[in-house]
Amino acid sequence: MSVRVPVWVPGFDEVMKDRPPSAAEVVLLAACRTDGLAWVGEGCPKDTSDPERAVRAGLIRFLLLGGDEAHRPHPKGVGIHGAWIEGALDFRGCETHLDLFLHKCLLPERPVFRDRRWAGCTFRAVGRRGCELQRVAVEGNVFLDRGFHATATVDLAGSAITGQLACDGGRFERPEGVALTAMGATVGASVFLRGKFHATGEVNLVRAAIKGQLACSGGRFERPGAWR
Repeated sequence: MSVRVPVWVPGFDEVMKDRPPSAAEVVLLAACRTDGLAWVGEGCPKDTSDPERAVRAGLIRFLLLGGDEAHRPHPKGVGIHGAWIEGALDFRGCETHLDLFLHKCLLPERPVFRDRRWAGCTFRAVGRRGCELQRVAVEGNVFLDRGFHATATVDLAGSAITGQLACDGGRFERPEGVALTAMGATVGASVFLRGKFHATGEVNLVRAAIKGQLACSGGRFERPGAWR
C-alpha cells in the first residue's frame, strides 16, 4: 500500500522572508482578488536588474498550493504577465487544481514540475535553462507556444496530458542535444508543432501515444535526422 506524504508548504511570512513585496508581487496579490492576471509590464524583462518586476518563485508555489486565509489564490489560478521569476519554481510531487499562466516572463532558473498533478499550464515565457516536466499529470492542456523560448532541454518524458500539447510558435534551442522530448508521453488530444515552431536540437517523440493528430506544418527543425 502506498502512503502519500503531504507536501510541506511554508507560510506567507516565511516565503517573503521579511522583505516587503515588490511592486510585481503587490499586483499579483491584488489580482488574486480580481481577475487572476497580474499585469506587471508590457514586454518580457531582458534581465533581472529591476527588483520591482521580480516575483518570488516561493510565492507562486504558495498560492498554487492554496495560500492561507489572508492570501487566497484566484479560482482561475495564478497568471503573471511581464515579470521575472526570482528563484526556481519547484513543484515536485505537488497537486493543485489551479492553472499556471506565465506570459512574457523571464525564468532565469530551471523550473521543475516533475511528478506533479495539476489542472493545466501556459508558458509563453523565456526559460534560460529549459524546463522539467517529466511524469506530470495534467487534467487539461499544456501550452508552450507563441512567446515560449527555452535555451535548454524541455523534458515532458512520461507525462500524461488529457488535453493537447501545443507548441505552435515556440522556440526550443539546444543545438548539441535534445531540445524537446515527450518520450513515452500520453496526450489525449493533439500535438501541435506548427507555424513558427522552431527547434535547433533533437525532437524526441519515441513511444509517445498521441490520440489526436501530430501536426507539424510550417514547423522548422534544424537538425536533419534528429527527429525520432
